[in-house]
Amino acid sequence: MIQTIENPETVKELLESIVTHLENRGYENIKADHPDYETPTKFIQQNDESELIPDVTARRNGSKYYFEIAQKTDKKDELVSKWKLLATMAHIKNSQFKVFVPHGSMQFTRRILKQNNIDAGVVSI
Repeated sequence: MIQTIENPETVKELLESIVTHLENRGYENIKADHPDYETPTKFIQQNDESELIPDVTARRNGSKYYFEIAQKTDKKDELVSKWKLLATMAHIKNSQFKVFVPHGSMQFTRRILKQNNIDAGVVSI
């Protein structure tokens, strides 16, 4: 998870809420970057060998989906790299990448997605 301005306890609660939301909508094999769940598969960037872990992954109808929680951060380049990678992986796997946006982060999220041409669904939480 990218270091953000948000409180870690709030992020933990948001992840739990998202997992419940996905379960209620028929997603299976849900993994989350959260101590109470199995961790999603990490990606390693070849240029600097940094690790990227999606906030949540799940499967539905045979496709793998990627989910992130939008959080304001000073490390926008890292956030953009991560979101571009997840959007690309979703496209390759013929699935979707969605960003869950907590109150107060919608404008930040839409600006990042638009400025960087990242294909992602946006879900207000």
